[in-house]
Amino acid sequence: MLKVLLSAFVCEPNKGSESGNGWNWAYYLSKKGFEVHVITTSLGKTAIEKTLIEKNITNLHFHYVDHTPFWKKAFYWNVATMYTAYLLWQRKIYTVAKNLHETKLFDIVQHVTWGSVKMGSMLYKLKNTRFIYGPVGGGHNAPPQFKKYFFNEWKREWLRTNVGRVFSLVNPLTRPTLANAYVVLATNSETVDYAVANGAKNVHLFMDSALPVDFIPPTLPEKNNNITQFLWVGGMWAFKGIALVLEAFALVPLDIRKQLHLKIVGDGPFMSQLQELVVKYGVYDIVTICGALPYDAVKQEYNNADVFIYCSLRDSCPAQYLEALAYGLPIITLNMNGGKNFLPHNTSILASVDEPIDTLKEISEAIIKLTTLKNIRQEMSKNAYDFAKQNTWDVKIDYIVNKFYYN
Repeated sequence: MLKVLLSAFVCEPNKGSESGNGWNWAYYLSKKGFEVHVITTSLGKTAIEKTLIEKNITNLHFHYVDHTPFWKKAFYWNVATMYTAYLLWQRKIYTVAKNLHETKLFDIVQHVTWGSVKMGSMLYKLKNTRFIYGPVGGGHNAPPQFKKYFFNEWKREWLRTNVGRVFSLVNPLTRPTLANAYVVLATNSETVDYAVANGAKNVHLFMDSALPVDFIPPTLPEKNNNITQFLWVGGMWAFKGIALVLEAFALVPLDIRKQLHLKIVGDGPFMSQLQELVVKYGVYDIVTICGALPYDAVKQEYNNADVFIYCSLRDSCPAQYLEALAYGLPIITLNMNGGKNFLPHNTSILASVDEPIDTLKEISEAIIKLTTLKNIRQEMSKNAYDFAKQNTWDVKIDYIVNKFYYN
């Protein structure tokens, strides 16, 4: 039986994003029969311990390591203190990991969250084990030609990009982590390039998101809407590109706009501007803003929709892609980051990102195409559902274990 140690800064069952990824790596590796140990913070402890009892999992063990009270607060002050606090946590868990390794003799040590290629991990220093770094992203940045869609968040985005660039130069963990990893699992081609340029010897392009089997409907959902229902799901930040999407809908001719509707699901700091933009672009008659919804309600929205549209200007490979595909939704997105690398062209339409005026035109044309050509939409829907079924957590974990744990 393999013994596996995971580093998961955030980890919690029944969550999305990085927290959910941390839990899913731990849980599905334990389902393989491995003895799995996870170092994480106590943020998700209550949910973790409850789930371990409910599922009667005896081969999955958690070790909780927290910041000092000062750094717990400083973590939220700004980008610089957040990065510093995270590095200090890495140093703190190394001592815990080293002591565990002395008694457990782990076969595999893997860093799974945070998924940032620039942050690094001290666990590469552990001797006589195989260190896997990732999945990690973060080699990508938002295209500056789209800065108008960031509104007053562009300064923050610029700061993130440049602080990250400087941080990767001065961070003592970045290059040694990449150079000493048995493999780096990179979530997009930009991160592949960054890892190779900074000393990684073995980099593998890998989609970090996956689906639980029970998330996927047993059969392809039938869509019998009178008009074409578009759906957008995500955190409400400017960089998620919702303003770009609204402007593209505004370019759709009025006679075709009568045949469609857009639902927006999600919450965040950009919500205060969203309603203003709906009015500004003159699309208030075809847009419904739902705000945040419970997990099951979001699944119902996927089930009710015909097309998923999500044009984030900076993302590794959003989990929403697979969620939408599982419900047979063709996708309209941008030809960048994880979408460019992983979405099959028979399931998705990817708009170019060279010039905003061309991007808007291509998104608008995609909206028109999937509204008016039902036969194409239905064919893409079938392809979407089939692709999603190939990307469950069981399949994903089997692939990594067979390719990198045993070989």
